[in-house]
Amino acid sequence: MHSSSLGKVLLAWLPEDHIDALLPTEHLPAFTARTITTRKALKAELEVVRLQGWAFDNQEDVDDVTCIAAPVFNSDQAVVAAISISGVRFQMPEEKIPEYANAVMKAAGMMSEKLCGI
Repeated sequence: MHSSSLGKVLLAWLPEDHIDALLPTEHLPAFTARTITTRKALKAELEVVRLQGWAFDNQEDVDDVTCIAAPVFNSDQAVVAAISISGVRFQMPEEKIPEYANAVMKAAGMMSEKLCGI
């Protein structure tokens, strides 16, 4: 959950005590050289996720694969799901990340609206 955009989104909106209960007390396992491996760094990343409204996995789970995810909210504003896109680096160049993030957030927003009956 700490190395994927979906996992980060699902963690980011949980209460702090829930996050603490889910994370190991020692280092988080590394899957690539880019994986976040400390609780402190992950919590800082989760704050960024909450502020920008989407998460980015920059080759943290699998080398040369990037992913973007956004939360789906229910009528109580709880995150109940997430939607993501992924691709190899050449399919998702750095300059396109903001465009892709906006598309994922738009899709997640539409799903949230459907759940809320709007």
